[in-house]
Amino acid sequence: MAKIEDSIELESVDEFVKMLDTMCDPIRNPSITSAQWQEVIDVLQEMERGFFASSVGPTGEPWVPLSPVTEAKKGHGIILRETYELEASLIGFGPSAVRTSSSDSLEFGTSREWAWIHQKGSGKIPQREFIGFNQDGMDDVLSIVADAAVQMMFDAN
Repeated sequence: MAKIEDSIELESVDEFVKMLDTMCDPIRNPSITSAQWQEVIDVLQEMERGFFASSVGPTGEPWVPLSPVTEAKKGHGIILRETYELEASLIGFGPSAVRTSSSDSLEFGTSREWAWIHQKGSGKIPQREFIGFNQDGMDDVLSIVADAAVQMMFDAN
């Protein structure tokens, strides 16, 4: 098998610095593609699917059960799924889903007005975190973004 060599010849340290600067420019001014952001969205939706299936938050902490009074009023003990709109907005692309991306940012979430009351807790409503990162999800997202960064660095040359 033939050995493949890739090399570059630089005439000075200044050329080396210029080459590194050119490679790092895409990191200073990132341009992540829609397809790459979609990979991140897929990871986030899969995490959310797991949180709702297990009734746990990103840390693995179970959601606080409904109070007996609330459970009696609703006629069930299902948490954060009265209409399933919140879950649908996070695991799919329903009308309340928020998915906005640009070359250097991604917004992922829900536009359900009452969602943050449950995320943070308020008064008589206990905190039930439903959005965030677990370690596996964070690793997956960082891998996608790191791969995109490396691709940008080498596509710049």
